[in-house]
Amino acid sequence: MKCFEKLVRDFITSSLPASMNPLQFAYRHNRSTDDAIAHLLHTTLTHLDKGRDLSWSRHTNSLAKKARQCLYHLRRQRDFRLPSKVLQNFYTCTIESILTGNITAWFGNSTKQDRQALQRVVHSADQGQEDCEGPHPSQQ
Repeated sequence: MKCFEKLVRDFITSSLPASMNPLQFAYRHNRSTDDAIAHLLHTTLTHLDKGRDLSWSRHTNSLAKKARQCLYHLRRQRDFRLPSKVLQNFYTCTIESILTGNITAWFGNSTKQDRQALQRVVHSADQGQEDCEGPHPSQQ
């Protein structure tokens, strides 16, 4: 299938004009949909930010609140003395996925206070893990 895709790609790229629009991301060497999304976000945020001081604080506060709610379940699992591997899996699948969802879109434009609020959630989860396992090897 990959060979067929390469043949189709080569055919398409050979039929494209030499003077392509610089905003054409498909079928171009070293370009991807990630580049197109990043360009669109940058352009949009630049236009919205002019005179309006655009903020992701509401979004990051919402993420922090959701993640803190999940910390309750992590603590309950710790209280039941579940193995650390289970606790780690729960953290990765719930809390970390909440905190990192679409991070490429909003993290670069978040404030220092927003990032610190999210970091406090991560730190709280780490503290719960350390309480369960005892002191971290680097702290002994």
